[in-house]
Amino acid sequence: MALSAALLSAALSLAPGPEGRPKAPRPLPQNSLLPAKPLPLLPSLPPRNGACDGDFETFLREEQTRAATFLESEQTRVARIFEWEHDRALRFERLGEHANYWEDPRIHNFGNTGWRGWLHALAVPFSTFLIDKLAYGGVDARKQIHESELSAAGQTVVDLCSGVGFSCARAGKVTAVDTSPNMLAVSRLRRPDVHERVVANAEAFGEAGSFDVATLMFATHEMPGYARRRCIRNALRLARDKVLVADIWPGFRPNDMMLSGEPYVLDYLANMESDVEASFDPMQWTLTREDVVEQHVRMWKFERLSWGV
Repeated sequence: MALSAALLSAALSLAPGPEGRPKAPRPLPQNSLLPAKPLPLLPSLPPRNGACDGDFETFLREEQTRAATFLESEQTRVARIFEWEHDRALRFERLGEHANYWEDPRIHNFGNTGWRGWLHALAVPFSTFLIDKLAYGGVDARKQIHESELSAAGQTVVDLCSGVGFSCARAGKVTAVDTSPNMLAVSRLRRPDVHERVVANAEAFGEAGSFDVATLMFATHEMPGYARRRCIRNALRLARDKVLVADIWPGFRPNDMMLSGEPYVLDYLANMESDVEASFDPMQWTLTREDVVEQHVRMWKFERLSWGV
C-alpha cells in the first residue's frame, strides 16, 4: 500500500486532466527563479551600491512574484487532479452493482485498467516483496500454501483473480484468470510456465467441475460483498476436490494509508466470515480455517465430501 501511494505521488505530473488525457509537464516560465549562485554571464544584474539598491530590490520583488505565481498555478493543477479523481470515484460508486468494480480507480490508488493499470501491475512485485518482508516477518504466505496444499504434479488448478502470478501454483497445470489484461501481461513475463491465461470475471468463469483445485488469494478484500460471495461460490462450483481462499486476517486493523487504496477492505473485515459461511453447502464441503501468518493472513480450506451429490 505504501509503495502504491508513493508511486501515485510520483506519477502526478503525468496524471490525466478533466478531459481524460495525460498532461505533459508544464515548462518553467522564463526568468521565473534566480539560480542559487549568480552566473558569471549575467552582466545586466545591477550591482549592490547606493543608487542601484532600489532597482535591485524591485528586481527581487518581481522575481518573487513570478515564483509565487508559478507555485500557485502548480498547486492549483494538483488540486484539480485530485478533485477530478474524487469526482470519478463518486460517479463510480453511484453506478453500484452495474459498474465493473475492478475498474474502481481507488484500488491501490491506481485501479486495474488503462495506463494506471499498467503502473499498478508493474508496482505489484515490489509492493508484494515489501509486504512479505516487513508486514509478514519474511513469510511468503502464497509459497507456504503452495507447498502444503498444491504439490501434486498432475492436478489441474484454476487461480481466480490471479493478478501478476504470485498466487499461481508451481505444480500442476494452472489456468490464471483475471479481469485485468495488464496484470496478465506482467504475469506472462513472471510466470511463463502457467498453462493458460484468461481475461474473465472470476464470478462466472468456467464449467462446473472442470478443475481439481480452485484458488482465490488476496482478492476478496478488493471487491464488494456481493462479488466476494459470487467468487467463492464459483470457485466451489469449478473445483472437484478442494478450494483454497487466502486473504487478510479478519481481525486486522488497517491504517489510514492502507484505507486510501482499499475501498472495500472495511466491508471485507466486517463480513468475510459470514460471507464464507453463506457461500458453501456443509452437506458437500468441509471448511477449516488456518492462520498462515498469525494476525495477518488467514486461509479458508474447503474440501469436498462427495462429488455430484
